[in-house]
Amino acid sequence: MVEIKVRIATREDCFEVGRRLRADDYIELRYMHGSESDPGWVLELCRLSVPRETFCLSFDGHRAAIFGCPESQPGIGVPWLMGTDDLPRFRFTFHSLAKKAVVYWQGNFNYLSNLVWKDSGSVRWLKSLGFEVEEEVSFETGSGGKFVRFSKTKEEKKCVTSQQHMS
Repeated sequence: MVEIKVRIATREDCFEVGRRLRADDYIELRYMHGSESDPGWVLELCRLSVPRETFCLSFDGHRAAIFGCPESQPGIGVPWLMGTDDLPRFRFTFHSLAKKAVVYWQGNFNYLSNLVWKDSGSVRWLKSLGFEVEEEVSFETGSGGKFVRFSKTKEEKKCVTSQQHMS
């Protein structure tokens, strides 16, 4: 059985995951933060900006991802994740955990939204989690990185009266 842990991320977690980023996440960070930025430092700066909302996911003691969903404005969460090549080895477990995280975040926010590199394999994964991914490029970096917006609106639960249920 796989040992799964999710905990508040540390500096060491950020640098370990940063050293072992999967290719798509490495490219995305390079486009967004510049080619000279060390991925570990980028993750560490994210952690320092919202330390209680930045988490480390590990499988069998191996750090697999750093992620979070800080609030950008009241009611709006910004989900993000940077992972290693360990994630595909635990794809079903990881997908199940990701779905639970989205449900948790939707309990805290009315709207979830962020940008993703348009050529990333993460686009398909985000769609499988119920996010809408825009087709048009929302943001282009000076180095040519093209990003699209993904978002998810909180689903309102509707109460059905017994009379409506019977019809």
